[in-house]
Amino acid sequence: METKIETKDKKVFWAKPKNQIYIISIVFGLVILFLILVFVFPYVQEIKKNSEDLSSRRNNLSFLEDQVSEVEKFKNNYQIYKPNLEKISQLYVDSKNPAGLFEFLEKTASASQIKSEISLLANFPASKNTASIDFQIFSQGEFSKTLKFLEKLETGPYLIEIKNLSITNSRQDGVSKKLPAKSIDAIFLIKVYIRAPQ
Repeated sequence: METKIETKDKKVFWAKPKNQIYIISIVFGLVILFLILVFVFPYVQEIKKNSEDLSSRRNNLSFLEDQVSEVEKFKNNYQIYKPNLEKISQLYVDSKNPAGLFEFLEKTASASQIKSEISLLANFPASKNTASIDFQIFSQGEFSKTLKFLEKLETGPYLIEIKNLSITNSRQDGVSKKLPAKSIDAIFLIKVYIRAPQ
């Protein structure tokens, strides 16, 4: 008669002490991870956000301090800058009295020996936001004299931008018959910068 002795323990996996330690460690780790995600992580994000905000405010404060410093330097040196500021101010046409501009355009055309007609493309602005007015100048004369007129416009006492220039051979009718054979018609579209009304 044979006797069978079973030496193996048939315990369930989680019932073994070694496995219980693993299971408890995993559960404990998951609980800690959950607590970190729910409670700690939002605070870390908030701290990071506040830190970035504080850094941005420090940069803004530093920028403002630099600006205040520059304004103080400008105030201290105003008498040095004043003549140049007055020259810059004279570059702009007075919107209340543009007669000087028209006189300049007519004298420049006459000095360049070209015939010209000046027309305003828009009314003088009543708005404080508008900083320029557009003119169209039709001229007849020799090409070299027209270029001389253009150069005088660009280097004149006013801030003028040539927006468009159209050049064609002169028409041989009416007044243009009296012009030299090498005459051209030129149409200038110019923008003149003005001091806005105050």
